[in-house]
Amino acid sequence: MEALPTKGPDAVGPAIAEGAPGASPEDLARLTEVLAGSGPSIGKPTAERIDIASTGGPGSLTTLLAPLAAACAARVSKIAVPGRPAGGIDTLGSLPGFRTELDLQDARAVLESCGYLHTMAGGHFCPLDASFFEWRKENGAQAIPELAIASLLSKKLAAGVGRVALDIRVGPHGNFGPDPVTARANAHRFVEVADILDVVAVCSLSGVTGIAQPYIGRGEALVALDQAISGTARGWLLRHVHDCLALASLANGRAAGQEDATLARAVRVHESMLCEHGVALSEYNKHVERVRLADRVEIVAKQPGYVAVDIDGIRRVLVRRQSVPHSTAGGSFPDPCGVILNANIDEWVSNGHVLAAVRDVDNPRGLAESLSHYINTITAPSAQCVEEDLGIIQ
Repeated sequence: MEALPTKGPDAVGPAIAEGAPGASPEDLARLTEVLAGSGPSIGKPTAERIDIASTGGPGSLTTLLAPLAAACAARVSKIAVPGRPAGGIDTLGSLPGFRTELDLQDARAVLESCGYLHTMAGGHFCPLDASFFEWRKENGAQAIPELAIASLLSKKLAAGVGRVALDIRVGPHGNFGPDPVTARANAHRFVEVADILDVVAVCSLSGVTGIAQPYIGRGEALVALDQAISGTARGWLLRHVHDCLALASLANGRAAGQEDATLARAVRVHESMLCEHGVALSEYNKHVERVRLADRVEIVAKQPGYVAVDIDGIRRVLVRRQSVPHSTAGGSFPDPCGVILNANIDEWVSNGHVLAAVRDVDNPRGLAESLSHYINTITAPSAQCVEEDLGIIQ
């Protein structure tokens, strides 16, 4: 790689993207340090501060379920960028009052007070990485594994994280490769770069081409989070919670303990974090309940068959809707809409079966009509909903 950036990515982004494939671990470690060093650091990496990160995937709540890791007697220090249509920090940022950007003093105070910090890159921490991430989204460079490695680790470095568990979703939507061979090679590279930076990394690889859980959208993700830590999750959301509990154990380097006790501690950690970030618990509960009980329009199967879901199409519709002004005030990130899937990919359903329920604060019927193009039935299974444990790399 050539000279690394010290200012905004507009001038250097293309050069880095072109030079990234095949970059050495030492080059990537140096890029990581530059991205992390563009803002303050919470401290040097230490074993008492951990995090769980994800390469992304349809419906994944890995980063939002960080309280599961914080409940295991560790401190979770998380600096994040928004996702589409619902990442961890922007989902929390849809809550009225939630402070998405904390300065160094406040970030350290939150981490010390409740053991769980969830703040956004950009204004204070990793501003260069935040800008470069936007450049990658706009220029189709998100799926370059080398850049994903540097971006992920830069935020761990700035957060003072000494141990990280990375959830690698192998498939077309992951950023570490569409197949197990490519993803394993990039997982090894991630571990090697982390080691250069004195960060212990553990990667969990799973082959998932379906959807991790059925709640899609910022408000819907909060409902899923509430169910997950309260012990009321069911179906494939519950399976996802168990996957996240396993990741929490990897991040901590030890078993999480009894599930009921872990969930009880996770609730306390989550509520404490919300208060420290500026959210009243009464308002949080009202917000979650409002989303849960919102009027929804159902999308039903027009013919018997196997469920087909085009997650890219759903994402485009929801992201476009999030960019349009809506009638309900909220937090710093808009939350006008969302969808709850009622059947998984390749599940056989009869005619008239409810496939999904759509929420929109202004026009749920119109949004449901748009989404119905991407949620329907087909005559033969697509073999998309395949989940396989591909092992651990550390």
